[in-house]
Amino acid sequence: IALAVTNDLATDQRLHRIAHTLSENGLRITLIGRWHKNIPKAELPFRVVHLNPIFQQGFLFYAFFNIRLFFYLLFHRFDAVTANDLDTLTACYLACRIKRIPLLYDSHEYFTGLPELVDRPFVRNVWKLIERMILPRIRFSSTVCRPVAELYFQQYGVRMEVIRNIPWYRPSVTAERESKVRTIIYQGSINVGRGIENVIRALPFLPEVRFIIAGDGYQRHEIEQLVQAEGLARQVQFAGRLLPDELYWQTIQADVGVSLEERIGDNYYFALPNKLFDYIQARIPVLVSAFPAMKEIVDSYGIGVTTESQAPEHLASLLQQMLYNEALRHEWKVNLEKAAQDLCWEKEREKLLNLYRQARLI
Repeated sequence: IALAVTNDLATDQRLHRIAHTLSENGLRITLIGRWHKNIPKAELPFRVVHLNPIFQQGFLFYAFFNIRLFFYLLFHRFDAVTANDLDTLTACYLACRIKRIPLLYDSHEYFTGLPELVDRPFVRNVWKLIERMILPRIRFSSTVCRPVAELYFQQYGVRMEVIRNIPWYRPSVTAERESKVRTIIYQGSINVGRGIENVIRALPFLPEVRFIIAGDGYQRHEIEQLVQAEGLARQVQFAGRLLPDELYWQTIQADVGVSLEERIGDNYYFALPNKLFDYIQARIPVLVSAFPAMKEIVDSYGIGVTTESQAPEHLASLLQQMLYNEALRHEWKVNLEKAAQDLCWEKEREKLLNLYRQARLI
């Protein structure tokens, strides 16, 4: 089975979990992804193929990557292919049609609702055309949350299996902290609309608090400039892109995890990001945007706070309470233990296995 993605193979935890689960159930896995010079070194127990698309962003990146991916799939033997996200679907679909092998599709997000496409109607319509032409033809497909699955059903009549982006269960660990300073952590890409700037602008109201940004992305330079302009270099730490275990150990030393996506496009509004579940497994309370899928998890388990406002003063007030109200923190800690036991890959993976059984691959 080939699993194709345009992401960094070393740090794509959803892909790792799926590959491990399928491998444990007798399938030989090949991971196919992009090459770039900043990929962290990682030892993975699968065959790994990095395709160099020459261009690293924009239309030419997607075009060349799909051309290379198409020919790789065409001239190498696979019994089935899983396309991860819309940006690999064209190559995977064409190769599978020619070779007459099963194609599965895993949508990690509502791709045509990405913030980067909101002000680019032509590019967005191209992706919509690809989606409209191919997605209804795929029998076996999945996505990360119920709201996104409902959107696809409304648009194309496609019933997608919901397989949430949930990590393996980790027992509760008391980390030996490097610092006693209260710490906020953000995991993920440093891209537009992630709410990172709003947390930074809240820090002057929290002078004894540190903010760790664990990730990378095309907006990193702008965020670094904002930190310097605000005179907050002492409070903000850029940890960069980390391997999964490194990210976990960084997270368990934090006091609050944030996922403050802004309402820029439907993708963020309907998202259920993996960072939320990573915070849960690290047993740290969360501050998240009051968007449907995230709010449902946080409110039902009582593991943190949701907010509709990202005004710096408002965020600072919420974070002050979350960091220093020990009674609330104790309540959240108890609830986080229950959430961590429920929201783990050991339970979620059965949905994945059922999908591959339906495709008669297991």
